[in-house]
Amino acid sequence: DICAPSESEVQWVYREIWHDRCYTPPGICTWPGMTVVDVGASLGLFSIYAKRVLRAGAVVAIEPAHDSFELCVNNLADVLGERPDRCTVGDVSAAAVFKFNRVTVVPRACDTEARDTTLLFYPDLPSNACLIEHADAKRQHLAGDGALNPDVGDFLTDGATTIPVQSVRLSVVLPPCGSVSLLKVD
Repeated sequence: DICAPSESEVQWVYREIWHDRCYTPPGICTWPGMTVVDVGASLGLFSIYAKRVLRAGAVVAIEPAHDSFELCVNNLADVLGERPDRCTVGDVSAAAVFKFNRVTVVPRACDTEARDTTLLFYPDLPSNACLIEHADAKRQHLAGDGALNPDVGDFLTDGATTIPVQSVRLSVVLPPCGSVSLLKVD
């Protein structure tokens, strides 16, 4: 069972990843042992998919929202059957980073530079959180992709909150090999 604020959020994201294959459509080459980076890991479902289905050799999951980060770590622990250790990644302290066997979970946003920034967080749609400067594009996406009735979209996004977060450059959190085979960005 996946821990999440709502069962509908889990079903939505699960369908996108496992059934619709929105991140691994036909033509995207995957192979066992590849390195996958999951930017905007949210609940950790794509990271789980990368380990279990794609058989990735290493996964780096990056999630800036504290609540989603905690759920991601817990979901990975449950599915992988492991207890994570703490580690340091780049300049991100060991108190914050969780490391499983070949899966690292980093509590940051990715950006062009390390900085303090603001995350727009939707408590009822946590997988749709975004940096504040992308808020208008996110709202248009939620309303425009036809997945949500505009009234439902407004209802679900009305409770949005802003959260101060720290960002890092992607290069800081890459695995030691420095090579990324599949980059998923949400």
